[in-house]
Amino acid sequence: MYYFISPCSEISDFFISKKNSIFLNLEIEKKSLKELKKEFNLLKNSDLNNLKNFGIYKEIKDSIEETEKLIDEIEKQKDFYEPSTFSRKNCSLLFCSKSCDEIYSEHLVKLTHTVDKINSKINNIRQTLFYYKDGKKNIRKYETELKELIKKVDDYIKYIENYTNQKATQYNFNYKEIVDRGSFYKNKLLEIKKKILKAIDDENFYLFSKFINEGIKSKVLGIYTEYRDTFKELDKDYFVVLKNKKVEYKVILSLYSWDDYQDYPTEHTLTAELKVPKQLYEKMENFYKNTGGEKPICSGKIYSPICYISDRNLEVAVNWLINRINYSDTDFEVYIEEIYPIYYHLYEIVSSNGTKETKWVEVDKRTFETFKELNTVVIAKPLGYFEDQIKIEPKDIYNSVINNPYYSNINNPDIYPILWIIRNRLPEISLPDKNYPEDFRKNRMLDYYSRKKVLEDYAKKYGLDKKKLEEYKKEGYTGSTVSTSSGGRGIGSRYRGGGYGGFGK
Repeated sequence: MYYFISPCSEISDFFISKKNSIFLNLEIEKKSLKELKKEFNLLKNSDLNNLKNFGIYKEIKDSIEETEKLIDEIEKQKDFYEPSTFSRKNCSLLFCSKSCDEIYSEHLVKLTHTVDKINSKINNIRQTLFYYKDGKKNIRKYETELKELIKKVDDYIKYIENYTNQKATQYNFNYKEIVDRGSFYKNKLLEIKKKILKAIDDENFYLFSKFINEGIKSKVLGIYTEYRDTFKELDKDYFVVLKNKKVEYKVILSLYSWDDYQDYPTEHTLTAELKVPKQLYEKMENFYKNTGGEKPICSGKIYSPICYISDRNLEVAVNWLINRINYSDTDFEVYIEEIYPIYYHLYEIVSSNGTKETKWVEVDKRTFETFKELNTVVIAKPLGYFEDQIKIEPKDIYNSVINNPYYSNINNPDIYPILWIIRNRLPEISLPDKNYPEDFRKNRMLDYYSRKKVLEDYAKKYGLDKKKLEEYKKEGYTGSTVSTSSGGRGIGSRYRGGGYGGFGK
């Protein structure tokens, strides 16, 4: 029988090598499984009984059988992956929408996933047997360590109970939230304690090893540390006040230059982001909208540039660009690549502990236009609240401060103006997302109370961030940078004698 071999029927050496590598890994896995199966079958009856009592005998047995089944399935398909056989059966078509490499690669991906699954099952079997043997060998050592850990857990639970009650009483206006969070961490520790006690009661040395080797001590310490860090938030506050606003206007210009005296000149490109005055920005924005960025804003000979907007600042900018082009070029054109405003807020961040910080922060247009009044408190995290109880709505800011006894007799001159603003002239601002931070809290899912820097999360949503937001900028041109390259929009017909249009037309 003859087959027509189409151009798409060849499998490249790269994919053949990849196939060989996959089957080599499979052989390694087969060898590993064989050794583990032998180790499992050589276990004494007492060990097998222990495995059954610990509930892992069937798990190991089933996993070995499932892994053998997966290996057998691949073995049956081995001929299918032979390049000549695969090419003949899957790629011998007169017309093909995919190359044989593409088709072969798709099957290799599936094969790889199956081999990875085999590897994962074998590692799990190996780990289970290791935990059993290691636990049996170190049963008394591990048991002692776990009993010591239980004492430490009891100490942590006692501390959490006492400290939570103390803080709930101190900040009784937030009583329920504080008690709930303390209970959350306490219950986490109680759950771990319960598992350890059961393992000790059952003398399950397999779990002894599993707990120790998987870092149960670190997990316990992590829960306690997280509790301490979370509850420290109660004794900290900060207020973010809008002190000033400004807008900077940026334009990205690309200058394309060439030597007009050459028959086939090389085009050079220089791109720069420039800051421009508002009046020039408005002119350039109208020009950009009307032309769609397809027409140059300035062009001509480098010694006599012509700009299609009359503005001295534009002339200065273009001359600045011209002075940086290739010295042998004679002609140029300047295009507006992108034009945009950048909005800034000047924030003063004040805390009751006496710290104060003032900084300009880039924000998005929505945030800029939302807060119209200066000396507005835009964010408050009062004493007695957690970070994810940050206050944003004016009404919430007002209530959380006015009803907070810690601000009635506070002795901090920096806080006085903040309190006056909140009490007397806090404008009724409605932020774009009225549910925040409620929507954030719903997304916390099971780990609701784990530590979270809500100020940073809010910053990403509304622009209160050091980093530049990309919502109003298509590309990441930042700073007063200049870049150069060869090639660009393409030089037109007057250099090639054709009728293609382009540069200079």
